[in-house]
Amino acid sequence: MLTRSRLRRQAPAGLAAFAVLGVMHLAVDGLTAMILPLQAVLAQRLTATSAQLGVLVAVSLTAATLLQPAAARLVLRYGELRAVVTGALLATAGYGLLPAAGSLEQGALAVMVGGAGSALFHPAAGGLLAGMAQPGREALPLALFSAVGTAGAAGVPIGVLLTAEALGAAAAVPAAAVLVLGAAVAALRLRASRSPHVQPELVTPGELLCPAPQPGTSQQPAAVLAPVLAAALIALAGLTANATAPVLLAQSLGSADPLLGVSVAAYSGAGAVGGVLLALLVRRVALRLVVAPAVLLGTAAATAIPHVQPGAVPVVMVLVGAGLSGSLPLLVTAAKRNGEASAAPAVARILGLSTGLGSLSYAGVATAQQAVGYEVALTVTVVAAGVAAALLALRLPSGLAGPDTLRAALSSCGSGSCACQPPARMAQ
Repeated sequence: MLTRSRLRRQAPAGLAAFAVLGVMHLAVDGLTAMILPLQAVLAQRLTATSAQLGVLVAVSLTAATLLQPAAARLVLRYGELRAVVTGALLATAGYGLLPAAGSLEQGALAVMVGGAGSALFHPAAGGLLAGMAQPGREALPLALFSAVGTAGAAGVPIGVLLTAEALGAAAAVPAAAVLVLGAAVAALRLRASRSPHVQPELVTPGELLCPAPQPGTSQQPAAVLAPVLAAALIALAGLTANATAPVLLAQSLGSADPLLGVSVAAYSGAGAVGGVLLALLVRRVALRLVVAPAVLLGTAAATAIPHVQPGAVPVVMVLVGAGLSGSLPLLVTAAKRNGEASAAPAVARILGLSTGLGSLSYAGVATAQQAVGYEVALTVTVVAAGVAAALLALRLPSGLAGPDTLRAALSSCGSGSCACQPPARMAQ
């Protein structure tokens, strides 16, 4: 049993561990998001077509999401600390070398390695933080952890763009160096910060994504499938808008203008804030009456991206991020099956599996971009995916949402990369 004195002794170590993991999370998510505003730079350096760039983006974000269930299994087998260090080093090696890639094949290899590192880092770091928190009080540290990652996704790409012309292939070195240093500190110090009162629950990847129904479960499979499909469509629409906006800006402003990074930052930041605000709203308004209008708002805003002045694009991206990215955490409660004691499997289905499927589908959008142009491909994809997602959202349960929605909104990353953290339980 933990005493007050013991908790006081553990607090500084826990705070130091959070600081180390938070800084590492900022660098990992920042390097992951770097590929979006760097598309124009990579196109010049690699002489890549729009379709090839789109495939590169899809490979990067898909690796960081769909690999998480397998990564969570490795975390349970080898331990969170080893996985944090290994994941950080892989993310450093992959994403850090992306600006130096000399060919499309080298770029694909870089983002695959970086995505694998991101997928390994997130569940391991989430497990460490959950393990150091008191039972039942994991939400706040995970929310702060997520906020730091969102800040990295917003700020690091801008820094890389600002230094791309001066540093060239070394533009990502500062953020990558943070990960190397953080990995070294984590290897030396974090083990002493672990609290012994929580240990991981052994689960399989299949159980994480599609857990077996518990006794007394009455929810029909279609009721779970609808939010999962809606989330995949929302993720596709959001990624299409978020990846296309910097490319369109580059056509009029140049490939290294900071506004390219600001547009990505606006989307990420609005998604994080919008998710929390919408989660608070669904405590008073039926879930489907919040999700459907929010998705349609984000869809309408995304179609305006090619038609506004460059300086107004970040403002439009705020609406896109709040409406589309902000809606994803709301679907966690809708996907949660009756009898599930934890929202973690639903988080994995929505913010892991669905987001990964949406990212994977972007490879097809990239082919359309080359055939008909960015503007047409953006409009058709966003409208088709957004309207279909809104119609699916209208099939969601009409009741008010519980606290799981707010918890998911607080503890999720904009890209879904923080979704699949290993659940924890009290030691017997």
